Amino acid sequence: ATMYAKKEITAPTDKKPENLTVKQWKEQRERTYAMYGDTYAFILYKLGEYKQGLPYAKEAATINKLKNAEYNERYAQLAEKAMPANETIVLLEQFVKDGAASPKTKDILKSLYVVQHKNDEGYEAYIANLGMDAKAKKQAEILSSIINEPSPSFSLRDMDGKTVSLQELKGKTIIVDFWATWCGPCIASMPGMKKAVEKFHANENVKFLFVDTWENVDDKLKNAKDFMTKKGYPFYVLMDYDNKMVEDFKVSGIPTKFIIDKNGNIRFKSIGFGGNTDELVDEISTMIELSSK
Repeated sequence: ATMYAKKEITAPTDKKPENLTVKQWKEQRERTYAMYGDTYAFILYKLGEYKQGLPYAKEAATINKLKNAEYNERYAQLAEKAMPANETIVLLEQFVKDGAASPKTKDILKSLYVVQHKNDEGYEAYIANLGMDAKAKKQAEILSSIINEPSPSFSLRDMDGKTVSLQELKGKTIIVDFWATWCGPCIASMPGMKKAVEKFHANENVKFLFVDTWENVDDKLKNAKDFMTKKGYPFYVLMDYDNKMVEDFKVSGIPTKFIIDKNGNIRFKSIGFGGNTDELVDEISTMIELSSK
């Protein structure tokens, strides 16, 4: 599949779709190759064939302009095994500076740092300094996306049958996370959301609501309870049985998160999950802090 996708870049067997430009069509074929190449690189990594896997990981990450944390992670894993340590450190440092380093990539960088310095003393300051520019840039992006519109009113029951409404939560900053048990990106984002919940656990003025919606099962409540029990997440779940709340918020895809300020106005909207847990925590934290002001 990887070899086939590679050939398709330079010698496509299909005709160009009418809705795409020549450039867009080529970029689409390159992304397809990157997807296969990244998977193949990971297989080679698991087989211990690091030198063979490295070129595929590098190419897949480069096609994504070294900005995709998931592809960069694969590149980092193979670089650690197949490249000189000093070159790998420079590469991973740039990922952190660009805000495109996953937690695993940072773990690899930390292990290299420890080997280089004989201990982990100073690592936290080192990694924080590397990420300063990316964090400032991300905060500026978040600030530029601020909105101010009244939140739709809602009143839903939690998994214990207690009714929760927007009106009774006024005065708090509310994070509404629309999700479903079948939604892969929703589930992938949950470790990050767990960290965010724990970070603000002691703040009584911040309330997280995880709205279970768009479920196609007979017993939606049991389905949600079983999922949370199995995963062990300490989330406060509301049941959108008839999908009314998700429709009122005009959600087109999940996960979608809304940050509502103490006056009941939506200040931020975040769609999807980019695959970077740390970035998600920082993003949600920044939105909460800005909304609280």
